[in-house]
Amino acid sequence: MSNVWYNKSMKKVDFSNVTKEQINKRLLEEIKRSGYNLAEVGRKVGLTRAAVSTYKAEGKLPTILNLARIIKAIGADANYIFGNFEE
Repeated sequence: MSNVWYNKSMKKVDFSNVTKEQINKRLLEEIKRSGYNLAEVGRKVGLTRAAVSTYKAEGKLPTILNLARIIKAIGADANYIFGNFEE
């Protein structure tokens, strides 16, 4: 399976440079930055607080669908979360 995808504008996006731990860390940073707590994020995307808290407590990642929902709900930049940005 390839780690290269294409975004809506057909720009090549390579996710091979980011680890699961980095995605989790950035997701949690963005949740905190959004001002929502874990329960609020859960409600916004149809998950329980317990489900969302496993991302923090156990370092788990949501399914790709739930991850997309969370990113949209908190107004985060998916490029940042997936490491597709220039520092």
